[in-house]
Amino acid sequence: MGWRWFRKYPWQDAEDYIRRSPITYADNVTTPTMIITGEEDFRTPMEQSEQFFRALRVRKIDSVLVRVPDEPHGAGSNHISHRMAKVLFLMQWFDDHIKGKAAPAEAARGN
Repeated sequence: MGWRWFRKYPWQDAEDYIRRSPITYADNVTTPTMIITGEEDFRTPMEQSEQFFRALRVRKIDSVLVRVPDEPHGAGSNHISHRMAKVLFLMQWFDDHIKGKAAPAEAARGN
């Protein structure tokens, strides 16, 4: 079966796929989550990222889905501009979720 990570197709062993699927564990997520997916990712198809993102949003988990056009798994290897955008998205995410919450006393003092 070459490039595939599984020994059987989903219709032959659905339980193996369900056990490995992020959507199966969406109820366990409690932290803010950024999902970055290349639209040409055949390992993790876009609809799986969309389903996981939707599950997190339904649960009111702070989350964002970043879709990168023309990119495979890793979302940033085909175009340098995509790689830079990915880095900028990540930096902003961490600025918003770590720096913004790491020093509330300093923020209150205006530092």
